[in-house]
Amino acid sequence: AVLAREAPGIAVLAEEGGGARADLMWAVDPLDGTTNFLHGFPQYSVSIALLHKGQLSQAVIYDPTRNDLYTASRGAGAFLNDRRLRVSKRLKLSEALIGTGFPYRDFTHLDAYMAMFRDMIQKT
Repeated sequence: AVLAREAPGIAVLAEEGGGARADLMWAVDPLDGTTNFLHGFPQYSVSIALLHKGQLSQAVIYDPTRNDLYTASRGAGAFLNDRRLRVSKRLKLSEALIGTGFPYRDFTHLDAYMAMFRDMIQKT
């Protein structure tokens, strides 16, 4: 409702509700991490992005458990609250932290996901 009021005429694509395709559209996930939320695991957010002709233009992610706001604009960088985010300089996987989001209900592509994960680990 807020997006429709503040930015009328921009289509909305919602994860749960679908939506028509347009040159300019919002992609909205009002509860990104539903499973985590339902299990009381504090890793969920509100995610909103603006796409122009299918290309990400602006993005906002709000983490209510930490009161953190992530923002990004094409060509202008990404921020956590008011702090500029930078890509890590780590080159070795052994020095990195990896988070995954493998499917938990639909295992149709599980073998492919596991193969990609295995390849990534072996190549780093």
